[in-house]
Amino acid sequence: MRCNYEAAWALTNIASGPSNAVDALVRHGALPGFVRLLGSPNEDVRDEAVWGLGNIAGGSPLNRDQVLACGALPPLLGLFSSTTKLSLMRHATWALSTFVRGKPSPPAHIALASLAHHEDTQVQTDALWALTYLADGEDARIQAVLDTGVLPRVVQLLSHSSLQVQTPALRCVGNIASGANAQAQALLDLSALPPLHAMLAHPKKSIQKEVCWTLSNITAGTPSQIQAVLEAEGLIPALVELSSTADLEVRTEAMWALSNPLEDATPEQVAHLVQQDCLRGFGTALAASEPRVVLCALEGVGHVLDKGAELAKLNVALAPNAFHGYLNQLQLAEKITALTEHPHAEVQNKAREVVQLHLGA
Repeated sequence: MRCNYEAAWALTNIASGPSNAVDALVRHGALPGFVRLLGSPNEDVRDEAVWGLGNIAGGSPLNRDQVLACGALPPLLGLFSSTTKLSLMRHATWALSTFVRGKPSPPAHIALASLAHHEDTQVQTDALWALTYLADGEDARIQAVLDTGVLPRVVQLLSHSSLQVQTPALRCVGNIASGANAQAQALLDLSALPPLHAMLAHPKKSIQKEVCWTLSNITAGTPSQIQAVLEAEGLIPALVELSSTADLEVRTEAMWALSNPLEDATPEQVAHLVQQDCLRGFGTALAASEPRVVLCALEGVGHVLDKGAELAKLNVALAPNAFHGYLNQLQLAEKITALTEHPHAEVQNKAREVVQLHLGA
């Protein structure tokens, strides 16, 4: 048994080294040996085997596929029900996260949903990252995660005291929000908006950016989903503030969260957004140096004016556009007109389109 441990320890150290060393291990048949050691009666030996397989699987997509082809998944999953040793549980969860980081996904969803309920922060963290990998991509991948019933736990962990746990929980929620409208609705049904709103105030800019991205996927949904965001107390003002004052990356994502609903929202919903000062962030963005940011702002203003024209048709007192007054307050018409001479052709064309359609030139 001691020889097994020493051999596994030595090979695991090699597996944590450069890629050429890991490739050599695989070529010389280390994988079947590691897999056999997962069934060792000695927990220390099993622990070393877990480390070795996790290091190899995490090295490259090809190595990960070879680990799975050697049959490592079933005995690894079996460890979770056969050990009470916390360090082994942590290492096995981490190793499992390397097994599922790739496509196609191995059948580890149920185990990971259970591990997300573990009381240990490190186990929770690696289980959440693994669920994030599984939910990354097409709607079918997202649905496979939802079908485990783990989403309430993921939403709960958005409010965890540790950023180490919050970060993968947020990424998992963001991946789910990027799916079909019914999948994003599952988040709303679980009251995910309040914890997301709270995370907008996080001092870490990457968290703010990720929350804004998640919300932008929700606001790109149905009118009822847009309404849920509008009715979430303080959420729109928080996005408006970030769209106007945050650093560029956060500001851009906040702008998308405000711009995405404008095309499919009802005129009344757009009026609510305008009254909440959503145009302020667009006005700031019109002066940005990055064409993609300016284009986002022009798209947003264009959609606002489209809905303003619809409202004016219903009430002649608002003619020619219900929102011209807001544009004038922020001097947006002048800024957009100036952009018709922008050096970037796409910006120039979009600005001219908005002017021709809505600004009387």
